[in-house]
Amino acid sequence: MSRAVRAGELADTARFEAMSREDCIDEWRRTMGGQSLKYVSVQFMRSALAYEAQIKAYGGHSNAVRMGLKAALKADPRSSEAGSWPSPFLFQGSWFLDLVMIFKSDYPPLEQVGVWAFRSGSFICFFLLVYSVLMTVAAALAVYRLALIRDPMEDRQ
Repeated sequence: MSRAVRAGELADTARFEAMSREDCIDEWRRTMGGQSLKYVSVQFMRSALAYEAQIKAYGGHSNAVRMGLKAALKADPRSSEAGSWPSPFLFQGSWFLDLVMIFKSDYPPLEQVGVWAFRSGSFICFFLLVYSVLMTVAAALAVYRLALIRDPMEDRQ
C-alpha cells in the first residue's frame, strides 16, 4: 500500500487502484471540478487522482512549479496573433525560411517578407497538387478512350 504522510495527513493512493470507471468519474468531479474527459482511460484517471491526492497531502505545488506552469501558460504557441509567423515546431527544411528565422530579429521587415513567401509557397504547392490530380484524371480518361478504339479490320472478319 502506497502512502504519503505529512503533518498528520494521510493520503492513501492505493484506494484509487480498486476504483471502477464510474467511481473514478465521481472522484474526478469532486477533486478536479467539472466534467472528466470523455475518452480518458481508467488507468489515467486513477493515476491523476492519486497524483492530486499526493499534492494535497504535501501542501500543493512548490513556488518554482507554480511559476513554471504560469510561464508555460503565458507562452502558449497556439495563441499567436493573426498574420504572425508560424511557430517552428520542427526543422523547417528550407534555407530561405531558416535565414528569415535567424535574421528576423535584426531586420523586422524581413518577417513580413517571410510570411508572404510562406503564403505564396503554400499557394503554389496547393496549385501544383490540384494540377497533378487533374492530370492524373486526364491520363486515366485518355487510356479509357484508347481502350474503346476498335480495329476496323476485326469487324470485317
